[in-house]
Amino acid sequence: MRAGELTAVWLPDKAHKAIRDVVRARRQAKQDLVSAKNTLKSFLLRHDRWYPGKAIWGRMHWRWLSDQRFAFAHEQFVYEEHKRRIHELEERCARLEQILEEAALDWPLAPVVTALQALRGIKFIAAVTRVAEIGDLHRFDSPKKLMAWLGLMPAEHSSETRTRRGELTRTGNVAARDVLIESAWQYRYPAREGRVLRESNTGLPNHVRAVTWEAQTRLCAKFRRLAGTGKHAAKIVVAVARELAGFIWDIACHTPAPASRLA
Repeated sequence: MRAGELTAVWLPDKAHKAIRDVVRARRQAKQDLVSAKNTLKSFLLRHDRWYPGKAIWGRMHWRWLSDQRFAFAHEQFVYEEHKRRIHELEERCARLEQILEEAALDWPLAPVVTALQALRGIKFIAAVTRVAEIGDLHRFDSPKKLMAWLGLMPAEHSSETRTRRGELTRTGNVAARDVLIESAWQYRYPAREGRVLRESNTGLPNHVRAVTWEAQTRLCAKFRRLAGTGKHAAKIVVAVARELAGFIWDIACHTPAPASRLA
């Protein structure tokens, strides 16, 4: 300790753990919902039932699902059970999202969640998931440390003067990294500030608003530039997500820091 070779570890308090439990429960419910929808689609494909439209799980698709009839009563029962499970999981997701919005109101990290929603591709669920899984972003001394914690930095195998870089390390929190990559896909479109983003920026400090616009112009241009070189879309998204983590760190550092616990 006297030599300064120990690294402090941030410990979440009970309130933070409670928010994280709700976030993970909602994420699990979403995964179960996707699985239930895939099960229903597999059931229909086995019986050669193809939806003639394009957009699925919308009002017209559900109307088509309600019109499907099967020859045997027990087969129809199984089909109805598949649909019922989807409705139950959708209701569960809605309940968890509602309780998450209520719980985040009194959360010490709520200002960070609000500020992050000013970034393109980050709404409430993505912001609260990222903050809940990462924790207090003020503990990172630089954006590169946050990128490394998220596992978005390439692995390095070096000896003497030779440096070899490999795939991503994929260390850290999987949920935080996945949500960040999902948000990075939004930067494949041209930079623009629509009504939703303008409303999200209302009341935020000028520095945060400047960072959000700089992030959008820089990352959208980077996506186009890398796409023009013929790089694979997955690699482009990871590169954009890595820089997006830096902008997230910048915004978090300009919001009030909660009382943290270090051990």
